[in-house]
Amino acid sequence: TWSIGLNAGALTPATLLGGSRDQSHPEFDLGYGAYIKKQFSPAFSLQADFLKGKLSATDEGAPNPFDNPTGGYSSGQTFESELNWQTGLTGTAQLGAIDFLRRENAVGFFVSAGVNIANYALNSIDGTSNVPQATEDRTNFVFPVGAGVKFKLGEVVNLDLGYKMNFLDADDIDGQYDPMGL
Repeated sequence: TWSIGLNAGALTPATLLGGSRDQSHPEFDLGYGAYIKKQFSPAFSLQADFLKGKLSATDEGAPNPFDNPTGGYSSGQTFESELNWQTGLTGTAQLGAIDFLRRENAVGFFVSAGVNIANYALNSIDGTSNVPQATEDRTNFVFPVGAGVKFKLGEVVNLDLGYKMNFLDADDIDGQYDPMGL
C-alpha cells in the first residue's frame, strides 16, 4: 500500500485555463521531483510531494501601457525564477480503469488536488541578476490541481502521464509585484 515515485516534466508560469499573467510568452523549463504515496483504498491515495525547477518567461511584443503611454509594445522584459523547493500533501482519486484484454487495471484515470508550500527566488530580470529582489527567497502556499492517465507496465511499475496546475498564493514570482493580486 506504500509506493515511491520520481517525476520530471515541463514547468511553465502559465496554465491551460489562462488567467492573468505579466508576461506574454511563458517558457518551458525542466522540473523534477519525487513522492511517497500511501494507498488508503482502491479509489483514494495521499502522497507527500517534492518539486524543484525553474520558471521563466518573456514579454516579446506584448502591449504594455507603462512602457509606452501611447499604446506601443514593451521592450521584451524577461524573468527567471528558481523554484528552490515545493513540498506538501496531495490527494489522488482514481476515476476508473480500462482493461483491454486481461480483466485487470491496465489503464486508469485520476484527478488530484492538494496544499503545498513553495520556496522560490527571482534570479534575473532582463537577463540581469543584479536586481534587489534576487537576494530574497520567498515562501508561499501553492494549490496543485491535476488530472492524468496511469499505465500499468508491470506488477510494480506504472507510468503516469498527467497535467498539474500549481496555483501560487502570491503575485511576485516574476519580479512584478502587485499588492492587489491583479
